Amino acid sequence: MKTTLTYLFCIFCLTAFANSDKKQKEIKDNYSTCSYTIDKKTKLKDGEYIKIRNSNRDTLVIGHYENDRKVGLWKYKSPGNKDYITYNYDNQSVVCMDPAISKVDSFLIASENNDLYLLNKVDAPPIYLGFKGEVKSVINNNIKIPVYEMERGIHGVSAASFVIDRTGKITQIKIERSVSKSFDMTLTKAIEMLDSEWIPAKVNNSPTDAKMNIIVRVYNSTSHPKSKDKPYEIAIDLAYYVAMTKKYLGSEIRSEIISVPTGIR
Repeated sequence: MKTTLTYLFCIFCLTAFANSDKKQKEIKDNYSTCSYTIDKKTKLKDGEYIKIRNSNRDTLVIGHYENDRKVGLWKYKSPGNKDYITYNYDNQSVVCMDPAISKVDSFLIASENNDLYLLNKVDAPPIYLGFKGEVKSVINNNIKIPVYEMERGIHGVSAASFVIDRTGKITQIKIERSVSKSFDMTLTKAIEMLDSEWIPAKVNNSPTDAKMNIIVRVYNSTSHPKSKDKPYEIAIDLAYYVAMTKKYLGSEIRSEIISVPTGIR
């Protein structure tokens, strides 16, 4: 796998530098690194695209851009460099997907008479066009706990919901359970970053509105069980570490932030 990845990067680099009108760019976050080429004149993505996992250098996404548009086959991967979703952007169709996705036959779907979302049979659940675990990765890597919240030992369960409508857009983001107003804001902003490429749920072969829940358990230790996802519910365990150093300066007590780990748990 690593040999294949090295080969891909070599081809990618040769292609980028062989064309004087293009240049290579790289963007890195806590979880992954993506590399792509852009047209120097238009500043648009134009050429091969690849995303790799920082921890083990596994390939996560392989695709191609033309004038900032995804074209042709894009491959989204699961751990071990296995195919997760292959999507054809030329005719907007799923070529293949992980059997775990196609096995989901029930989801939270809008009722006909009101705004209630009930667990009903579906032909297909809503599908996020990304590597396996990308929804959780985006949420987890973009939640920012304010320092003063950590200093006061914020903990508890935050819950949010959003609707993937029949056009594949995110709407109706709602905080269902609050840990704090500042945390609500950062969670909402993280969810908004997912409003890119969803294939809507289908019932009787027609697109329909579906609801997704995000459950975030915030702890200032790691002594808790890991949460499990459901098809319509993403569970995130967010642990941070704070050491309280009591230094009496008059009546003031200071606290020291030791570390705030990131990444999927």
